[in-house]
Amino acid sequence: MKAIDKLIFNALATRQRIVLPGVGSLAVEHRPARMSGRNRVEAPLNRVVFSRQEKPGYEALPELIARTAGVDSGEAARLYETWLGGARTEKGVTIGGTGDIRQDFFSPSPELEALLNPAGTTALMLKIRRRTGRTVLAVAAAAACAGVAAFLLIGEPGQERRPAPETSGTIAAATQPQPGSPAGRPAQTIPDSTGTASPQQGETTATERPAAAPETAPATIPSVSPDLYYVVAGVYSTEKNADTFIAGAAARDGSLSFAKARMGNGKILVSVFSSPQQAEAERERARLAAKHPDLWIYKRKK
Repeated sequence: MKAIDKLIFNALATRQRIVLPGVGSLAVEHRPARMSGRNRVEAPLNRVVFSRQEKPGYEALPELIARTAGVDSGEAARLYETWLGGARTEKGVTIGGTGDIRQDFFSPSPELEALLNPAGTTALMLKIRRRTGRTVLAVAAAAACAGVAAFLLIGEPGQERRPAPETSGTIAAATQPQPGSPAGRPAQTIPDSTGTASPQQGETTATERPAAAPETAPATIPSVSPDLYYVVAGVYSTEKNADTFIAGAAARDGSLSFAKARMGNGKILVSVFSSPQQAEAERERARLAAKHPDLWIYKRKK
């Protein structure tokens, strides 16, 4: 990593706001954990924001060079111009080991992303358990925001330290009532004192319920590739649930192309786009954000 690249990396890592003359401004913004749906918790997020404006109050990079290297302003300006000449490309500006500026968007390097968000950025989909007609959700949501929701869900063993979502509230997925449950309420079972699931009110027993259609064999779904960045619409525990979501979402927006991939823990990831380039996946998510703000990026660790 070149000296000026490293200087920019360290400035962003310590939350400094800087101006790159002739390019624009970079700053780290923090967004706290928040509920973005009935059972979706967005993780706290630190992200680098780029603006073409040279914001007042931000430190200009030549000034930072002069202060750090102990040179005068003229020499600092010359060093900056030399660096910028090598960093500019036809597509934007590449800051070695730090990130890329492309089409008014900053894509951080994996090293900077890991430093800014050491706990990951994956949204959590909380399981809803119904007991005596009331939804037990508030306590789970509070726990997730406190950083302990990782115990509610199981991530990919040996791959992801971050918990993977269980169900999805993305792209305005409609909840369909299940057979044998009251209208608008999914059928749930609650284990009794013997550990056997007992039916709730309005739910049929196993002997009364018609046999479920067999699931599609897992081998028909490709595994999540560690070489791709996925723009994810949701993660489901069964292929049947994933297909139900896809059918409803496709009926509402026929422009999206859905694909399924099986995660290491057996869950089904539903994506609308995938690419080996993180920047390309981020651009696609940004393009769809106006209509589908709940899309998120996922990449399996190798």
